[in-house]
Amino acid sequence: MRACWEALHASFVRSVTSLKAEQQFKAMGKSLPELASFEGTGALIAHLTTRSGDLDVKDQIYEVLIEAVQSRSDWAELATGLLWLGLWPGLDAIFRQRLRGFVELREDLVAEISFVFTTTVARIDLSGVQRVAATLVLNVERDVHECLTRRRTHEARLSDITDHEDDLGDETSRLDERELFADAQDLRAVRDWLRSIVGRDATLVIGAVLCGHDQGELADHLGIRPAAARKRFQRAIKRIRDHLGERS
Repeated sequence: MRACWEALHASFVRSVTSLKAEQQFKAMGKSLPELASFEGTGALIAHLTTRSGDLDVKDQIYEVLIEAVQSRSDWAELATGLLWLGLWPGLDAIFRQRLRGFVELREDLVAEISFVFTTTVARIDLSGVQRVAATLVLNVERDVHECLTRRRTHEARLSDITDHEDDLGDETSRLDERELFADAQDLRAVRDWLRSIVGRDATLVIGAVLCGHDQGELADHLGIRPAAARKRFQRAIKRIRDHLGERS
């Protein structure tokens, strides 16, 4: 995982130090005073990553880079690489922290940080930001934490599903509303009856059987993976059939 993270850093270094990138940077420096004082991309990155330096000046540079990305300018790719490398110390700190806390999701961590950072840069409203660099890093840290927490919760839910449920056939995946021991027109009565048998999975049964929703849609609504929704629905149908069998 550390190798993947370092490879990502190396790829950005190569992209911003190529001959084309250096020429592009010098050309932009002629029209953008925020970049004019730097001889090349390396000097800019060194300035952004040092602990010293005027924070206001750094914020102005970050604003120029973000605006280039958001406007999809001709040098947006170069601006993206400079943003990554300028903020790398903060992003690397996030990576190290989450690497310890989410061991079981290491294979997704690099992709998660990349997605969140890219999305944050594309959506950030600079008009309401005082410290650009700090805001970007803090927002990424928060969103990565939330994303990984949701993933870990989903994985925990999946682990609660027993292996034998994978063998349930199609005949257990359907339930005619006429089989329900309640008036299908009275959703409250149906919900109460189903909850007494399948608990929280009553929502899945009602959504699929009575409302005709796709299990993928229901999974999105419940915040779980489609595979988990399918297995939980199969388990609920089996419990209902077992319950109806006991009553007959």
